Amino acid sequence: MQRAFDLYPAPGASGSPFESEYERALQMSQDIVIGCMYLSTVYILARTPRLNGFYRDLQLAQALSGRGVDNVFTFRWKSPHGVLFEETPFEGVMHTSDQYFLFDGKRLPNALNSFRAFKESEARLSQEAIGFWTVFVSSGNPSMENTPERVTWAPSMSDTASSTTNTIHNRLVLERGSDKGAQTNSRIESIPSVEFARCNFWMSADVTAETRV
Repeated sequence: MQRAFDLYPAPGASGSPFESEYERALQMSQDIVIGCMYLSTVYILARTPRLNGFYRDLQLAQALSGRGVDNVFTFRWKSPHGVLFEETPFEGVMHTSDQYFLFDGKRLPNALNSFRAFKESEARLSQEAIGFWTVFVSSGNPSMENTPERVTWAPSMSDTASSTTNTIHNRLVLERGSDKGAQTNSRIESIPSVEFARCNFWMSADVTAETRV
């Protein structure tokens, strides 16, 4: 357990991203149950001759990129489900938040069948995300038909130089902008190394033997 606590520093500790023990426990729970196998807010778009679709596994992204698959794209969803967030704001961006936008608010059983009319910023994010998804399905590159105001979605792994030691792990952060603005706040970020360390820990053989995950 000490190794787990080291990967999730206590609130107030140097470098800790957590403001409360609740946030710390919530992140740990998400990584164990959902995050490292099926990342609820970090997904993969991957397309190979035998693999074409949306996958939610950070380790799978590494494996595919390591096999030379170029069009592997990861993302982190950072805009909450509009209705559920109003009911339980402490949960933040929760499971199925992306579906609220990707399916244009349609009634989905695992999204709790709840919807209200999009605000301006939500509508823009919905259109942006749907555009990325549909273009990826048709071409294997979600930015193939980008508009000038839309961020270019970089592949999951890219090299800053010819050496593989300079590899950067990228992902797209999908986030609403202002209702008064004309763009979303979506952007590319580097995946923190601690996320890989956490997943490698939780998915190691000796740990999964105890967690039964």
